[in-house]
Amino acid sequence: MSLDEKISKLTEIEEKLQDSNLPICQSVELYEEGVKLAREILDELNQLKGKISVIKQDMDAYSEKITTKENLS
Repeated sequence: MSLDEKISKLTEIEEKLQDSNLPICQSVELYEEGVKLAREILDELNQLKGKISVIKQDMDAYSEKITTKENLS
């Protein structure tokens, strides 16, 4: 399941949990599923944050290299 699909599924679970007519056992199962999805989403977001950080560092290093080269000219 993609990150977007997980977020959509978590939203669906949230909406279902707001239904006061839901049996308690089903509520607990949905809550458990929601917590699992939330953890997976957070893990994926942290991985993406790391990738973005690496890309930004590479870009900063490249920009500094170009700026230094231009200043030497």
